[in-house]
Amino acid sequence: MIAIGQSQHTITLENNHLQAVFSKETGALLSLSDTRTDWAIQRRPELGRSFCLLVPLEHRRDNHVYGIDQAPPVIETVSDDTVTFTWDPVTSDYGGELPIRFTGIVRITENDLEFTAAIDNDSAYIVEAAYWPILGDLSMAAETREANWLYLTHGQHQIPLYPKFAGQAYYRS
Repeated sequence: MIAIGQSQHTITLENNHLQAVFSKETGALLSLSDTRTDWAIQRRPELGRSFCLLVPLEHRRDNHVYGIDQAPPVIETVSDDTVTFTWDPVTSDYGGELPIRFTGIVRITENDLEFTAAIDNDSAYIVEAAYWPILGDLSMAAETREANWLYLTHGQHQIPLYPKFAGQAYYRS
């Protein structure tokens, strides 16, 4: 079973074991759960986020574009299993409005929830980093012994999240 449902304020993607709920106003991932085990992977909607871009300016490297600070996205149900959220243009903390289009794509399959993104950058600046989705409240399943954050930059990196949290300096300035 694959389903995309909508209410006045949310969009829900669901398969046989996953349920993901997104805000129509912000594109934020409000909740994510494994319905087979009752594991609330993302359980606090108020901590849900959509995306973040790092777009350094000439006078300030720490210039972020936060999805939560944008106008509501244009939402399109592309097919029976895919939804897109598009923000165009985006506004950054210190650079104001930038001619950058960010499209977050969510696809539900029989077994997985897939997130991809596309960035069309017509600004004079380089988008140095993009995060999509952002889990604002990652909880561990009861049987979890270890959890790591894996990501790619100029190579593959792994940061421990559980049972020891290595910490990662990420501040919203």
